[in-house]
Amino acid sequence: MALLISPMIVPIVIVALLAGYLFVPTSRDPSHGKLDPLGAALSMVGLGALLYAIIQAPVNGWGSASTIAAFVLSALAITAFILWELNTATPMLPMEFFKNRRFSIGSATITLTFFTMFGLFFILTLYLQFVLGYSPVIAGVSTFPLGVIGALIFMRMVDKPARWAWFVIGTIVNIAASQHQNPGPKLDSACSSDLCSAAKG
Repeated sequence: MALLISPMIVPIVIVALLAGYLFVPTSRDPSHGKLDPLGAALSMVGLGALLYAIIQAPVNGWGSASTIAAFVLSALAITAFILWELNTATPMLPMEFFKNRRFSIGSATITLTFFTMFGLFFILTLYLQFVLGYSPVIAGVSTFPLGVIGALIFMRMVDKPARWAWFVIGTIVNIAASQHQNPGPKLDSACSSDLCSAAKG
């Protein structure tokens, strides 16, 4: 069983694109450098192969030839990307940025946060639609408070001395909101089977 996608998403996307075109100001670097097509291609191959390996591994098997080949291709492409960025005159991602501890830690934190967030929303979408029986629209609206509350909290964190306190508050509020909006029955073995079936499509 595949996830249901509502036709209402299309007009929402159209409105968002029009709003971005009309209201988001154009910015351009007057001294922009040359493009780095090889670096872009290597990064796409590396990340694409990594995602393919992770997504297909439960189906093909973690020890299957296709999964191992995808992981190897990803490692080779990412390694080639790093070496290229270190030696090209116009890198897409200058590697010296990572010498800055704040940049490195911030990048790692954002990466882990997005991994966690997308995993949460994937399982939450399955749970709301296939366990609680929500429609795609209602399921989307039910997750809306998470984004709004998170945005409001983190906007308050900018240029504030006690950023860690706002981070803790935002995390607690988000957890409370997610628990409040999922008052349905606890997952039993049958529900878990439904989720597994839905995830496999």
